[in-house]
Parts: sequence; structure tokens; C-alpha cells
Amino acid sequence: MSRKVGFGGASRPAGIGNATTNRGSVDRSGFWEKKLMPGETLLWQGRPKFRIEIDSKAMRLSLPALAGVTFFAFQHYSSPFGAVFDAEYIPGLSNELSVPLVVVSIVLYLVLYNLRHGMVHPGLTRYALTNRRAMVANKLPYPNVKTYRLTPMTPVNWLGDDPGTVTFSEDLVHYNHNAIQSRHVGFHNIPDAGRVHALIQKAKESEG
Repeated sequence: MSRKVGFGGASRPAGIGNATTNRGSVDRSGFWEKKLMPGETLLWQGRPKFRIEIDSKAMRLSLPALAGVTFFAFQHYSSPFGAVFDAEYIPGLSNELSVPLVVVSIVLYLVLYNLRHGMVHPGLTRYALTNRRAMVANKLPYPNVKTYRLTPMTPVNWLGDDPGTVTFSEDLVHYNHNAIQSRHVGFHNIPDAGRVHALIQKAKESEG
């Protein structure tokens, strides 16, 4: 189970940066300090390395819109009457700009939609581990922090790679109002994943 808390806090202090250079340093005066509960100790904090992974569900949901805008553009440029019809449906725009503007806008939206579901960026995500919880802060689709309580029953998984991903929970991902899918939650594509995995195991055992 996860719990959301605010994404506010002080600006990033010296010593807290990308996990590639941070290597798990701890600075109790930084972003995570305000998120700690009484008796809670910060064990590790970091950021993921940049990664883009295709989300098959997001891609499938994008295909109808991509096919539609492709057909719309083809009809326009292959028909001598396309510019006249465009002017009727998009008032206020010149015939030369209407179709390119619509096509570029839709394609840009589809690209951003897929990046949102498939991109891990160090500037948009940060992680923290305490002796009680794992915490994930994201700036997209809106600033938020999700916390995950660690217990002896927490399923911690790591494939042994480094950089690697250590997972410890599952969340429901909402692609739109009708499309929902379960996805593993964890610290994605982090350096020193073996050390972080060991710290999570130790933290969850201490809560038993």
C-alpha cells in the first residue's frame, strides 16, 4: 500500500544529486527531512539514471489516434479540396497552417503521453529509503510523493544487475478513465542496486 504526501520542501542542498555521483549519501537537511516521522532514520537517497522503456499498453492506446491523424493528413494532401474543408472546420487559421498545426499538436501529445509512461528521468524522480519506508517522489503527472511501508512480508525483488531496479510493491497505473494496469513499484535504474537491495532487506526485517 502506498500513501501520498506533498512534494514541497527546500531546494536541493549540496551533496544530494544524481544517484550516479551521490552514491547514496545522506544529508538530513534536505528534501526528505520534512518527510521523516519520529524515530525514522534516512538510510539512502538517490535518483535514477536516465532510461526510456516502451510501455506496450500506452503504445497500443496511442495507435488509433496516430492512425486517425495520419489518415487525416493523407486525405488533406491528396485531395485538391482539402484546404477548403480545413478552413471550414478550423476557423481563424489560414489554409496553409491548419493541417500542419493539428497534425503536429496531436503527434506531440502522443509522444509526451508515451514518454510519461515509459521515461525515467533523474530530474523528475527521486528516491529515499528509511528504516521503515521506501519513498518515491515524482514531478509528473503532478508533484507527489508516494510512501511504502516496509514489513517482513514486503516482496523485494532485484535481478542482480547494476545499474538495476529494486521493486517492493505494486500500484495501479491509470492510462485514461477506462484503461488501468498494475505495475511494479521500486527504485528504477539506480547505481549500486545491490547495496540498496540489501538495505531494504535489512529495513523490512527490522520492522518484524
